[in-house]
Amino acid sequence: MSHPTAYKLMGFRKTMDPVAVVYHEGIANYDMGWGSPFRGDRFPKFMKLIEGLGLLSDPRVNLVEPGPADDGTLGLIHTEEYIKEVERREAMSIPLSGDTPLRPGIVDAARLIVGTSVRAGELVVDGSVRVAEGVGGGLHHAGRGYGGGGGGCPPPCGAGLGRGVLRLQRRCGLRPEPAGESRP
Repeated sequence: MSHPTAYKLMGFRKTMDPVAVVYHEGIANYDMGWGSPFRGDRFPKFMKLIEGLGLLSDPRVNLVEPGPADDGTLGLIHTEEYIKEVERREAMSIPLSGDTPLRPGIVDAARLIVGTSVRAGELVVDGSVRVAEGVGGGLHHAGRGYGGGGGGCPPPCGAGLGRGVLRLQRRCGLRPEPAGESRP
């Protein structure tokens, strides 16, 4: 049985529509190390919390496992050169910036985090659910060829939410490309 306070906190109604929680245990490798608030254990702790509150046993809540974002998806936001540079730095454990370390496995975890956001968006766009939570998403501020800073997600990890949503809408045919503008 679900905890009634959990429903109130999460804004769920007794007659709510189905929702999706998009999660992959591999995002726990998105860990910036001791002293950082961006520790990998926060994701499984969140899942344990909502499971303990009974939300995952509710038949209206669908747990969905995404795949990692591929280069084509990341290329909607970042340049190919930037993606390769981040992967090169990760392989040698060279930080992206002074506050954005690249530990082994963090790029794969970042790809999974992008995958959670993309899959959550797809589930809403295709009408499978009205609400979807991509666990781990929303961490990133970056541009086509740069990232890091503060709590910046080590790319490849997607760009700002507004631009990402716009591109998802275009990819799904919900919004046409403006005249004279093409996808990167």
